Amino acid sequence: MLSHISLVATAPSSHWSMHSATDQQHETSISTADGCDDRVFAACPSRTIPRSHQTTPSDSRVSGDQDLEPPSTCAVILADVPQSHDVESQQGVQADSVLARRLRGMSLIVGFASSIAAICAGSYLTCKEGTSVPSFLEGTAAYVGYVLYRFVDRPYVAGHWACHTSSFATFAIPLLLNYGVGAIFDGLKIIHSTTLRWALWEEHTLRYNSNPRLLTYAARHPPNSWYANTLSAAALVFAYGSLSLVTTNIRVLGYSGDIVIVDGAPEPDILDDPYLGSSSGIDFCGQAMIVLGICLSVQTFLAASCLLYRRGIVKTWSQNALTTARWCASHPAPDVGEIQAEERSASEESLSSSRRSCNLAGAKKRHNTASSYFSTLLHGKEQPGRSDTTLSSAPSTILVRPRFRQASARASVLAIRYILYVLWFTFLVAVVCTLAVIGIALQNGSTKQDYVQDFLGSNNNSMVSAYWERFGQAWFRYASNRRHQSSGFLGVTIQSLFQSVLTLPLHCTELLTNTLRDERAWRRAYSSKGARTNTNWFTDMLTDWPTIALFLFKGLAQWIFSCAITVNFVVVIDVIPMLTLVGLLFLLALSAELLARYQPKGPQPAAYGDLRLLMELMDEKHHDVIYWGDKGDLDGARITGTAGTPLAAVRRSQMYFGRSG
Repeated sequence: MLSHISLVATAPSSHWSMHSATDQQHETSISTADGCDDRVFAACPSRTIPRSHQTTPSDSRVSGDQDLEPPSTCAVILADVPQSHDVESQQGVQADSVLARRLRGMSLIVGFASSIAAICAGSYLTCKEGTSVPSFLEGTAAYVGYVLYRFVDRPYVAGHWACHTSSFATFAIPLLLNYGVGAIFDGLKIIHSTTLRWALWEEHTLRYNSNPRLLTYAARHPPNSWYANTLSAAALVFAYGSLSLVTTNIRVLGYSGDIVIVDGAPEPDILDDPYLGSSSGIDFCGQAMIVLGICLSVQTFLAASCLLYRRGIVKTWSQNALTTARWCASHPAPDVGEIQAEERSASEESLSSSRRSCNLAGAKKRHNTASSYFSTLLHGKEQPGRSDTTLSSAPSTILVRPRFRQASARASVLAIRYILYVLWFTFLVAVVCTLAVIGIALQNGSTKQDYVQDFLGSNNNSMVSAYWERFGQAWFRYASNRRHQSSGFLGVTIQSLFQSVLTLPLHCTELLTNTLRDERAWRRAYSSKGARTNTNWFTDMLTDWPTIALFLFKGLAQWIFSCAITVNFVVVIDVIPMLTLVGLLFLLALSAELLARYQPKGPQPAAYGDLRLLMELMDEKHHDVIYWGDKGDLDGARITGTAGTPLAAVRRSQMYFGRSG
């Protein structure tokens, strides 16, 4: 009897135990993927609930028999109300919006314009001979980066151009450039990730709404293939590496006298005459501009290829997981006949009606995914002319109690655990490198105050900037000829290889923020305002604080890295910026760990963008705003699901219908 069965789930185990009234225990193991040990869901008997049986919001959302304290078990009841494609097409997913189209076009235009401007400006500086020395540098001795120059009767550095700025601008301009390039890449990545999602959908390999776009590829869509992703990753790495060398700080020491020998090396003698000109400036490197422009053009070309290769591949540009799940539930992908036949053959003994097919990962290999449990659910259909139907014949119907603490993202999505490992490993690498630099700096004397004060010269340079740029250094020279153009491109390559240790982990962290954004979109369904199924990707990003925080963090971290490790004829690693970078990486890893381990409160199941799971949980998908909650009493137990109007809260003390699969 249904009233004699319950479903109990223990958080650290993936085994579900069914207990009968005679206390005889029978255990059945349900295989889960990605370590989803504590994600427990039970399927509701698939039938249409009459209005007379549904619970309204006035049925005491804060009633005496409810206790919102988290119990030890969890259950979620699923129901499926058949939807017609006509209803979905009329009221359903918003395929695109004018704002979204304009933003995509603007991203491509800005990407191409920026790449052309960088290539042209870099080519002009690189090919120009005899660049004159700026007026504020004439007759002075100044550091361009970490190389000391004597600008007396000589041209400026080949392939470079300089202008005087304030000390604040020498720090602000590189930081703003990092945010500008990051904004261009974020605009282009929307095109790349969205086309990847729907390319995977057509290939029956899509499972999550959010995917690591450079680590996931489509077999039959060249712009999202593995070689395109490899090219995109290389362009991303070299873009940030070259951006770190596009600008270099200039510090004027004072008027230059004759060349003197100091510690066996020729250096200009700094005159005691007070220097009244500009003490700081900024240098622009032509070779780095060329590389940056090429990388921007590659990224923009790949994004344009994603749009133009197959113009109809994208079904909706919304990044909302509910929008994607809603569309997939009502529109079977092409060439799904084999999958439909397999599903009918596997379920014809226990199912009384045919199932709708969907084009998601795990459709062919059900037992290898967490969605395998939902592949065996029974979907009944409402009979014409009847207000109620009977349960389909299935022996596995059970009763369960809800749990008010759900699984964390770390326990539910395997890729997120790998991302956390990468972040902590990156932090440890930075710690080891910093300790090594400190050891070298103690040996070469760069931690002494005299060494730092030499950077001030006779000019009134800032002591703060002097310690930031000079205190505690390790260096080695890789180019003997400063005027040879190839040394500039070699420096960009070295800088990019160093910076890839930071760039790629930061890119992978986007998956965590996107997955959490998918979960927040779904959890709004158990609120008074409900969850919108038609949202714009631009507003979604602007209103998602982890996405904004990660964007700000990426720009700051890349700029700090460019201060910590600089390649300009000599590789220089500074202690103070390295310590700052270590602190930022620790903050990133710790924040990501805490966010990934957070367990959402409430009886609503955590999906984290799992599209097959969302399709099962959303029994009514045709509403623009959906609500999840208690849908009333049925045959002595209660059920949950979604609706277009607010539903009552799930009750802890009540039993709910479910299935063991």
